[in-house]
Amino acid sequence: MARRPIEEPHAQLVFQIGDMLVRHRGRESSRSAAFTKLPASTTSRNTRRLVRTSIDYFLVGNKTLMLAGFIDGRCLPKLAEMILTGVFAMSTQARSASSSVPALTGYAHALLRIVASYLLLTHASAKLFHVPHIAMFDGLPLFSLLGAAGIIELVGGMLVLVGFLTRAAAFVLSGELAFAYFIGHAPKGHVFLPLLNQGEPAVLLSFIFLFIAAAGPGAWSIDARR
Repeated sequence: MARRPIEEPHAQLVFQIGDMLVRHRGRESSRSAAFTKLPASTTSRNTRRLVRTSIDYFLVGNKTLMLAGFIDGRCLPKLAEMILTGVFAMSTQARSASSSVPALTGYAHALLRIVASYLLLTHASAKLFHVPHIAMFDGLPLFSLLGAAGIIELVGGMLVLVGFLTRAAAFVLSGELAFAYFIGHAPKGHVFLPLLNQGEPAVLLSFIFLFIAAAGPGAWSIDARR
């Protein structure tokens, strides 16, 4: 049966354990020269042998005892093999658990982009098309501050929704919403308490779009496919 190569990161983990064992006893540590760089063809059997040598070096060469009773190196190789097995298991589980994190982050990022864009588009639709109907927008002139805001929100919201030119569109929307807050809500007072001047949606959406401008569109976007 062919021997399965051991990945070099595993060896590095064993190094770290050796360093910690020595530092725990308050002594300086140095690594075994044979263990400095493992070739890609290193086998499981060879790795166990090198690890045993390294652990012996750390524990015996530095006169550091791991457990009472382990006074000579003959007791240590089995213990080193147990440590190596545990490290392999833990590192494999850690990589398996963390491998799905980037994918989940990308999907959550995309959901944030889509939901924020949809909410903004409802504001644009209310201003420009009166759907949903809001009485204060009745008879709204297209060439006015609110009319211009509706156009920016409609175009920018659609671009961010589909993830096309996302960073630029999100940056413009963030600025437009910040401007809307200071023009339409801050004059009512309580600049730092948007709850009291009904400016919370503008503040929250402004920072969400600022985040999207900095972080990009995430998954499910045209930009990600280009």
